[in-house]
Amino acid sequence: MTPDPESPDASPIEGSWQFRNGIYIFVKDEFIFRASGKNVYRGNFTIDGNTIMVASFYAFKNGKWVEKFGGIATMELSDKGIRFIGKTWVKL
Repeated sequence: MTPDPESPDASPIEGSWQFRNGIYIFVKDEFIFRASGKNVYRGNFTIDGNTIMVASFYAFKNGKWVEKFGGIATMELSDKGIRFIGKTWVKL
């Protein structure tokens, strides 16, 4: 997945965001989470006002994506960026 913030289909959070030891990559309505340079999980997200709902549906195992529901997380969108569990993420 390659973010394209200039695309008319881009989401307001389109791009790569640093969170702790990993990176979230948001493209249109999908995301991938990578840690230590490796794919970890992916799924979809929606934005409703200032609320971002992220649902993980796949895990990366043995070189491929496999179905594995990882849960749903709620994040906050503000003029400073994305906020989750007390931390504001840095956009790369």
